[in-house]
Amino acid sequence: MIHVHKPKIEEDKEICRVSYEIEEKGRLKKLFFEFDKKWIWGMIDRGDHLLVMLFLYAMKVKEDLKFDMPITERLYYQVNTYLIDGLHQENKNYKKIKIYAERTSEDYQKEKEHKKVIGTGMSCGTDSLCTFYTHNYLNNCEDYKINILAYFNLGAFHYGDGKKNENQEGKCVYEEHKKMVQKFADEVKLPLFILNSNFAELFPMDHDMVDAMRNCGAVLMFQKMFDVYYYSSSYPLNDFYLNPEKGSGYYEIYTLPNISTNSLTFYSSNSTYNKLRKITAISKFAPSYKYLNVCTVKSTNCGQCSKCARTLMMLDAVGKVNKYAEVFDIEKYKKRKAMLMGYALASYKETHFKELVPILKKKRKLPFTSYFYYIIFCLTKPIERIMRKLPPEKRRMLVKFSEKYHIRVPF
Repeated sequence: MIHVHKPKIEEDKEICRVSYEIEEKGRLKKLFFEFDKKWIWGMIDRGDHLLVMLFLYAMKVKEDLKFDMPITERLYYQVNTYLIDGLHQENKNYKKIKIYAERTSEDYQKEKEHKKVIGTGMSCGTDSLCTFYTHNYLNNCEDYKINILAYFNLGAFHYGDGKKNENQEGKCVYEEHKKMVQKFADEVKLPLFILNSNFAELFPMDHDMVDAMRNCGAVLMFQKMFDVYYYSSSYPLNDFYLNPEKGSGYYEIYTLPNISTNSLTFYSSNSTYNKLRKITAISKFAPSYKYLNVCTVKSTNCGQCSKCARTLMMLDAVGKVNKYAEVFDIEKYKKRKAMLMGYALASYKETHFKELVPILKKKRKLPFTSYFYYIIFCLTKPIERIMRKLPPEKRRMLVKFSEKYHIRVPF
């Protein structure tokens, strides 16, 4: 059983630290969340956030959950009835766990002078920039425009074994990346709500499998503050697939209504957009030319990982790649363009490439030599599949090797 004890709250002049002792299989884990003291008014006294952040991990390790603080009745019902049961039915390796906690149906009362708080996570990646642009520039519903940005350290810059992703100087990529997001928030004149935690180190899982639960779970910790939260979709609706091993982005449209409460509503933002449509949208948003950052290998765009390569080809496909010279090495891309497009051809069945390849062909963007690389990559696909299944430690070694010799790896 995973037993979550009541939190301990500590404050200094600027930072609030909320700590939890969590017992798992006889081991004591000490979890913390840190944030600016000015946001403490929005924090709840329930375990809603940890229920959402922990239930998939608990299912995987086959341990029930027990909370020493109450859980909102509606949330308990939805998570237990739809998410836990639904994911278990799709994959029996994930246990249908039990949740032990006192439950309450009492709603949180917003302050009388409470202004509606509409938030979204901001990483300056394609998805989050598109959410911001479409809601604040294309959306004509004033009550649904974003008025606060969020940036959480919950696993995006960690490997699946909980180890931090560090750059060549040994600095955590999260810390470097945070500075860039703060500059963007300052430019668009919105507050940035930053939450730091050791959650990913204590409960390691591949971030793609749990990103929706972790990030939205953290927002539930502040139900007194947030009214609406846009979670930037990773995949379009027609890629929906309910399976805990597939990745939470494939079924977030199912998850988000089932973790909403009477106090806070989650939306899967731009779930009708595929990646190419998002790229087309943000290419009209001038701040993206200096802030677009899609790389999780480095704090700046490396230009050679799968996300960087795919983004560059999509920008090229819509005729906007030269506008992003401030955030990508465009000359380096042009030298490697034939090889990258050969990889796209060989990967045309994968989600984001199946929308990219047809437009590259239609606009005659494919160099003749890309077909030569296409043959090579088709032959090496079995090796790539093996590489993707490597444990995090071996993957880290490959990433460092690729950086040293400028070789592309498939992650």
